[in-house]
Amino acid sequence: APAESVTVAFTITPEGTVVSERVASTTNACFDRAALNAVKRWRFSPRTIDGAPRPAFEQQASFTFERP
Repeated sequence: APAESVTVAFTITPEGTVVSERVASTTNACFDRAALNAVKRWRFSPRTIDGAPRPAFEQQASFTFERP
């Protein structure tokens, strides 16, 4: 069976949390909410520039959902 995929774009705050998450592309909208909920729980080490934490804009992650 074909796999479905969802690509999510998001921003990582200086604190390492995910904000402004949105679906960048999807093959099946049924999976959009699951992908957005997953990425909201992620935590990152802050990106530092010259020793100061900075946001990281327009990061992307792709999720693949395999059908049984």
